Amino acid sequence: MMGYFDYTIPLTGGCGTVSATGSIHVIETPSVTIPAASICAGQSATLSAEVAATGNYSYQWTVPSGASNPGNVASFSTTTAGTYSLVVSTIDSFICLSTPASAVVTVSTPPTVTVNSSTICSDEQATLTATVQPPGNYNYVWTTPADVSNPGNVASFTTSSAGDYTLVVSAPGAAGCASQIATANVEVIPSVTPIFDAVGPYCSGDNIPALLTTSINGINGLWSPAINNMATTTYTFNPNGGLCTNSATLTIEIEVSGCTDATALNFNSAAVCDNGSCVYTGTPGCTDATACNYDADATVDNFTCTYPGCTDVDACNFSVNAGCDDASCTFPGCTFAEACNYDATAGCNDGSCVFGGCTDPTALNYNPTAGCDNGSCVYTGTPGCMDAAACNYDPTATVDNFTCSYPGCTDADACNYAANAGCDDSSCAYPGCTFASACNYDATAGCNDGSCVFPGCTDPTAINYNPAAGCDNSSCVYTGVGGCMDISACNYNSEATVDNFTCTYPGCMNSDACNYDSNAGCDDGSCVLSGCMNTEACNYNSAAGCDDGSCTFPGCTDATACNYDATAGCDDGSCVFTESSEIEGNQLPEAFSELSYSIPCNDDCSYSWDILGGLILGAEDSCVVTVAWANVGFGSLSITVNCADGCSINETMDVIIQPESAIADLQSTQIALYPNPTLNNSTLSIPSSWIGGEVIVHTISGEIISSINLSGVLVELDASSLAAGVYCITVKGASSQTEHLRLIKQ
Repeated sequence: MMGYFDYTIPLTGGCGTVSATGSIHVIETPSVTIPAASICAGQSATLSAEVAATGNYSYQWTVPSGASNPGNVASFSTTTAGTYSLVVSTIDSFICLSTPASAVVTVSTPPTVTVNSSTICSDEQATLTATVQPPGNYNYVWTTPADVSNPGNVASFTTSSAGDYTLVVSAPGAAGCASQIATANVEVIPSVTPIFDAVGPYCSGDNIPALLTTSINGINGLWSPAINNMATTTYTFNPNGGLCTNSATLTIEIEVSGCTDATALNFNSAAVCDNGSCVYTGTPGCTDATACNYDADATVDNFTCTYPGCTDVDACNFSVNAGCDDASCTFPGCTFAEACNYDATAGCNDGSCVFGGCTDPTALNYNPTAGCDNGSCVYTGTPGCMDAAACNYDPTATVDNFTCSYPGCTDADACNYAANAGCDDSSCAYPGCTFASACNYDATAGCNDGSCVFPGCTDPTAINYNPAAGCDNSSCVYTGVGGCMDISACNYNSEATVDNFTCTYPGCMNSDACNYDSNAGCDDGSCVLSGCMNTEACNYNSAAGCDDGSCTFPGCTDATACNYDATAGCDDGSCVFTESSEIEGNQLPEAFSELSYSIPCNDDCSYSWDILGGLILGAEDSCVVTVAWANVGFGSLSITVNCADGCSINETMDVIIQPESAIADLQSTQIALYPNPTLNNSTLSIPSSWIGGEVIVHTISGEIISSINLSGVLVELDASSLAAGVYCITVKGASSQTEHLRLIKQ
C-alpha cells in the first residue's frame, strides 16, 4: 500500500513513560516498457517510454554503439539499429528504481531493382523482367504507358507497345520499405519486307536469269535454293542483317514443255510451251511397256499411258488414276492384333475393333464393351473402381468392375471440355486470343476465339493509319507519300514511300461465280461458273468450277414402263414393260373339290395369292397353288407378282362353284353343316329320324379323327384342333341311313 503513514512509539524509563511520533512515506516502484520499432535505412524510429503510473521520473537510457545517448528524456528518435534499455527512477526525497526495460530497433535495407530495356520489331513482343537484389519474395508495382494494360504483381511480362515502364518493389513485412524507381524503355521499330517484281513464268529448260540481290525498297540479301528451271519452285530471300527486316518469297512457275499442236500424234494436253517435238506420222499410242495400255505397235507416244494400281473404290489404297488393277487392293478392317476381330489382311483401320474381357453379366467384373470372352470373369470379392487415379476410386474394392471415371474439365464452355470426365481437375481452359503478337493476347487462353486485334498505327492523321489496329505500336509516320506498296496489288503505287494499308488484290469479281471474292480489287480472269460436275450425269458440265446440285442421271423415262424414273434426266434404255399373264385353272370347280391353279413361273419374281370362297392348301408364295373350294356359290382367286426388274402384275380369276351330285342328294335329306369353311366349330343339323346314329370325322385318306353319337338334331363338331384342309364327314342314321359331306378347316 502506497502513501503516508503516521506512527507513535511509547518509551518507558525511570522517569516515567514518554511517546515518540513520526511519519512513513511508501512510494510505488515504477514499471516501464518500450515498444520495438522496424524502419528502413534512411528513416528514423521514435522510442517512447511507457510508465505504468503517472508521476515525475528520471530516465536513464543505455544505447547501442554508434547511437547518441539522448539523456534524461522520455522519448527520442534514432536511426541506429540495436537494443535500447531504460531504467526509470522516482525523483522524490527517496529514489525507487524500475526494473530495466529494453526494445530492439530493426533497420532494413531496401531492395534494389533494375528492369531491362528492349528494342523490338513491330511484329514482335518485348519481355520486361525485374532483377532484384537481394533475391527473395517481393511485391511488384508497375507503371505502364496509357495504352498498355497493367500486368499486376508480376516480376516479368510481355508487351508490344513502345514507351517507358517503371517499377517499384517491396518486401512483404518491411513496412514502408520500398526500392527506388527503376525505369525501362521499349522501342518499337516498324518491320520492313523486301519487295520484288514478279518473275516468270518460264518454259521447262529455259535459261532463268539470276535473281536480284537488292529489293525495290533497297534491302540486300541472298536467295535460296538454287534456281531450278525444270519445276515450279518457291525461293526465299534472306536479308543481310538489318533490324526488323523480314524475309520474302518469290515463286517462279515452270510451265510444261511438249507438243502443243492438237493435230499432232504426240499432242500433250498438259504442255504450255511448244518444244518443237510434234510428230505427224507414225502410229500413236502408249509406248511404255509397264503401262496398262501399252501398245507394242505404237511408234509415237501420245501421253495416254495409264498404270497399274488398286481400282476398287472401297479399298484403303484406291488409286483414281489406275488404268488396271494390280491386285494390290487392301480393305478396311481391325488392325489391332490384340482385338477379338483382328484382321491381318486389313490395309487400314475401320474403327470396328472390339477387345476381350468378361462377357458374363453375372460376374463382378463384367465388361459390357468386351467383344469376346477372355476367361477373366470373377464371381467373388468386392466390385468397384480400383484405379487410385480415378474420381470414384474405391480402396475397399478387390475386383475392378470397369466403372472408373477420370478427372478432366467438366465445364461445357471450356476449350478442353471432356464429356466423360467424372470430376473436375481444374484444367479447364477458355477461349481467348492466342496470338502473342496481338494487343489482347491472353496467355491463359486454351483456344483461339477469333477476337485477336493486332498493333499498328491508330492515329487517323498519320499516313500509315491502320483502321484495323487494336492498339498503337508507335509506328505512325507523318511524312512521305502514302499508298499501296505491294507490287502484286491491283492498286500498287510505285511512288508510295509509306504503306497505308489500302492494298486490294486480284480475284474473281463476278458475283455469280463459284469463286467470287467480294474483297477483290480487280478481276484476274479466274472466275469459274457453277454447274453439274458429276461425269456420270446427263448434264455434266466440264467447264463447271463448283457443283450446283443440278445433276440429273440416266434412267427409264417412259411413264408406261414398270421401272419409270420421274427423276431421270435422260433415257438409258433400261425400260421394262409388263407382259400380261393369266391364271390357269378350272373356273367352274365343284364344291369341296381340290384343284391346282398356276401362272407362268419366273425365278426373278415373288408371288402372293388370295382367295375368296375357298382355302389355299400349302405354300402361298409359289407360282402354283392347290385350292380347296367351299360350298356352291361365287368365288375368286387373285395373285400379285413382283419382279426384280421393277414390274408387278395383278391378276384375278372369278369362279362359279358348282354343286356335286352328293350335295344335290343331301338337299333332299335336309342334312346341313354350317359354317363351312370354319375356323373353330361347325354345327351338323339332321332330321329327327337320324337320332341314335353317329357322325364320323376322317381325313381324305380315310384316317378316322373322331366319332360322335347323334343324340339330337343339332350336333357340335369341334374343329379347333384340326389343321387347315379338307375333311370328310360321314353321317350314319339310326335306321342305317348314310350321307357324306366335306368340311373345310381354314
